[in-house]
Amino acid sequence: MYQGVLRGAWAAFALQEAPVDEAWTPRNPSTYGKGGPWNALMLYAKKIAVNATTPPPRAIGPSVVPTKVDAFNTKWKQPRPVPKITTDAAGTIHIPGAALDF
Repeated sequence: MYQGVLRGAWAAFALQEAPVDEAWTPRNPSTYGKGGPWNALMLYAKKIAVNATTPPPRAIGPSVVPTKVDAFNTKWKQPRPVPKITTDAAGTIHIPGAALDF
């Protein structure tokens, strides 16, 4: 359809036709008579092509690249180890820094 519109526009250009006003519709009769027949025909062919065709559905599948969200969700579901908090003879509490995950 698009190639046909292009070829019709090329024919209008080769015949040196005046362009048709884009607002050339039955609702605006003051624009009638401007431009050549090939340009008018191609204007309506463009309108038909746009209104008659629907874009194909675009299926979006799962990501093929590992993402941060996937890594986060995987890590979130795993049980976290309980840190070993110890107290020495002097009463000092030791919390290992490696047990904390930021």
